[in-house]
Amino acid sequence: MGYAMPEQTAHGIHIRLYARAFIFAEAGNPTKRFLLVNIDAAMPSQLLTRKLVQKLQAEFNGLYRSDNVAISATHTHASPAGYLEHLLYHVTSLGFVKQSFDAMLDGILEASHAAHADLRPAALSWSEGELLGANINRSPTAYMANPEAERAQYKHDTDKDMTLLKIRAAEGGQRWVPSECDRCILALCFGNSMPCLCQCLLGVTDWVTERMLASAQTPEAPVSSLAPRQLSGCLPTQPPQ
Repeated sequence: MGYAMPEQTAHGIHIRLYARAFIFAEAGNPTKRFLLVNIDAAMPSQLLTRKLVQKLQAEFNGLYRSDNVAISATHTHASPAGYLEHLLYHVTSLGFVKQSFDAMLDGILEASHAAHADLRPAALSWSEGELLGANINRSPTAYMANPEAERAQYKHDTDKDMTLLKIRAAEGGQRWVPSECDRCILALCFGNSMPCLCQCLLGVTDWVTERMLASAQTPEAPVSSLAPRQLSGCLPTQPPQ
């Protein structure tokens, strides 16, 4: 999924794809909550979200609904195809692929269950800033074709703003870094000749960061961490109906 080439078919796994789930709930009213699942995939799917909500509603008596559940993605171009609900995306995968869809849904559901079972007090912090030297405009010539008045509204020819959301557990020295929203970066690392399932640069960064933190833990300072970087452009703009 990612290059719309029918001849690009999977022949194995290079780096496994993961789903990472986080639940944000009010301390005074834990039923008021929001579930965010970040997946190593090209993009989120409304069909995946609807099926996830249906299963969670049946299990948790309506605690999770279409208005408090969202799936985002790292936008890897080496993930399975055939799991979306729109015809255009099924042309090059030769239709809907139930095996891919079921595997993704099972992983997302497992991650959601783990987050639900691990709910605990924590502190949130949010920061924003300008990140320079990390990305470029893919087509500066085309950008220059925009009206001068429009280009004058912006400092750069692509988005340089970056946001970081961090969760720190209230006890045990455990910490999570749930999202680094790179609105400005399309972090591809493989072309259309890649024959294996694989994470993109954002996903690989998550994978490496999590293992570095895990190797640094001690009995005095245990670490339990997830670090999904996600493209905020891959978040749904409205809950599915």
